[in-house]
Amino acid sequence: MHQILKTYVLGLLDSRRGDHARATVLAADLDSAGRITAGPPLALELAQGLSAQIALARDRPDSALAELEALRIEGWYELTFVSPFYGGALERFSRAEVLRNQGRGEEALGWYRGLGQNTTQELVFLGPATLAEARIQRALGRPQEAARLYDALLALWQESDPALRSVLDQARAERAALSER
Repeated sequence: MHQILKTYVLGLLDSRRGDHARATVLAADLDSAGRITAGPPLALELAQGLSAQIALARDRPDSALAELEALRIEGWYELTFVSPFYGGALERFSRAEVLRNQGRGEEALGWYRGLGQNTTQELVFLGPATLAEARIQRALGRPQEAARLYDALLALWQESDPALRSVLDQARAERAALSER
């Protein structure tokens, strides 16, 4: 199992640093490992997730979305509590982001809402998901819901790292603009 997780993480890193060829080889390795009769279903899930991340890095959101839509997380629910890999949080967040960027905000909302609700492993996505939800609600003409979400984000990140200051300043400005209406 550790080799599968190592392959996935290395593939994510390769994809992020632009070595898409190497990342693609690692995704194929995961896919092969998952297709062995006794192979863990996690390997196939991670292969699809990695393929989606590679597609996103190559600016191919339609291909990424196809991978993410085909993804079926079949592991035991209990495993999501002990490992960040079993719940597919990165894949669910990525799916929401692609949908939002394609103008499918209403559909993206459902994917954002589930993040951070299942395990502590997902909490890293809670702030970005809440901000994205607020922006979608604002764009859909739902200022009260948007304000509630902005307030939740500002409370959540009130003691955040200085690196997030510009994000918080922008969120505060967007929240204030809602009050001016």
